[in-house]
Formats: sequence, C-alpha cells, structure tokens
Amino acid sequence: MLPDSTEIIRQAREQRTRDLERAIYGEKAWLWRQRPDLALRDFDDFVAWLNDVGLALFLPKRGVLLPSAREAVLGRPYQGGPVWMTEEWGELGGLWQWKDRLGTERLGYYGIGLLPHLSFVSLTLLPSLLALTSSRGRLASSRGRLAGLYEEGYLTRDAHRLHEMLTERGAMGRNALRRLAGLSAARLGRGLRELEADGLIARVGVDDSAPGWPSTIYATFEEAYPAAVDEAAHLQDEDARRRVLSAYLRLVPDATDRDARRALGWPLAAIEGTRSRLA
Repeated sequence: MLPDSTEIIRQAREQRTRDLERAIYGEKAWLWRQRPDLALRDFDDFVAWLNDVGLALFLPKRGVLLPSAREAVLGRPYQGGPVWMTEEWGELGGLWQWKDRLGTERLGYYGIGLLPHLSFVSLTLLPSLLALTSSRGRLASSRGRLAGLYEEGYLTRDAHRLHEMLTERGAMGRNALRRLAGLSAARLGRGLRELEADGLIARVGVDDSAPGWPSTIYATFEEAYPAAVDEAAHLQDEDARRRVLSAYLRLVPDATDRDARRALGWPLAAIEGTRSRLA
C-alpha cells in the first residue's frame, strides 16, 4: 500500500521546519534543547529529537555529559540538585507516556542495560551498543548456550529462570514475572538488571491494567528488536565503538576521554584507542 500523500507532505513540512530551526539556533542548542523555544512539544517531536541525538539520558546526572529528555522537555539546563520527585515533576507532562510508548511501538530503546544510566537510544545506534554487550542479544535463540552460561557461572540462576520464562511465554509485565518465578522483589530486580546489562532483555512498555504503579513489560531482545540483533551479529567491536563514540563526540565535541568514559561506561583504554583512530 502506498503511503498517504497528505502524511508525506506533513512529514516533509515538519522536516523543513526542523532543518530551518537547526540552522537558526545552531547545532548544540538544537541537539540539547535547553531553551524554552526549543522544548519538545509532543511524541513525534520527541522521537525526531532522539533520532537526531542518538543517545540521551532520561534525567540529567551530575558529571555525565549527555543531553537529557528532562531538560529537552522543560527547555532549560539542569542547574544541580535532586532530579527525582521534584516540583518540576508535573511539568514533564507527556514524557512519562513517551518513554513507554517508545518501547511499545519499537521506535527506540529505553532502559539501563546498554549504557550505565537510564537512557534512550535511537534505532540507528542500537545495533552498535548491542554489539558491545556480552551476548549481542543472541542468546534468546539458543537455550543450550544460555543454560551453558548458567552452568559455567556467568549467569545467575534467577536471571536464567527469568530469561527462560520470557523466551517461552513472550513479553510479560514485571509483576507477572515475579508471581510466576516466585521471587522476592529484590531477587527479581537483580535478575532483570543482569539480563538488561547483558543485552538479553528490553523494556517494551508498561502494564497499567491493575491498580497501583504501572508494571514495566519486558521481552527478550530478539523478540523486541530483531533487526538490531541481526545487525549487531555482523558488527566488529571496533566498528561498533567508532559509531557510538562518533555519535557521542558530535553531542559533546570538547569531551575528554574521561567524560566519554563516564557517559558510555567503557574502559578508558578502549576510548583512547578508538578516539585515536577517529582522527
């Protein structure tokens, strides 16, 4: 089916507007959005911004040089102090729904596994970051390999059990996982964090059908982002590092190697080596 011509025209006009604003305000202001007249307005604006920056924090973090969705929505830079449950909480508006919708519609990644902070990653950079994990997202299709990692001590019993459940049953909310696995909240949290850090699971929305706080929905990475997993399988580590570091230095051109280490979580030697080959 051909795309609707009205939608094509609308997207073209929005792209021209973004290009014009970018030219007027400059690259840094456009990417970081730390001014009221550049604040993100809606979900489409948020997705377009993420595709522009490639990497972004959910909330700003002291000492970590990366754009944050919080600053981009509020249209002002972080001035220090608390970022959780502040008086600005209500001003963040749709960001709470946007972060969940991003995963539900598979328009980007939101989580804490691929970077050492709660972050957003564009679909363009997702394969490169996934390629730098220990699994490259591939263990979802190889239960024998997963069991081997558990038996060899590289994967805890709880993480192995949770991954097996998601592989067999498909995407599932955190509360349902806890009930089925019979784990305490602490053990469940540790198991999920382990699987996220290894690039084995991803957040794909929330379940708000029950009273109380919505429950994060998890899926195996291969179910959630199969194209990213396929691409990651063919990327060499150095190529993946070059892509990610180039994207980071575009956001922070004057970043030191230590700045990059804090943002990306890589060993300093890896950053120094990759940066030397970018010149």
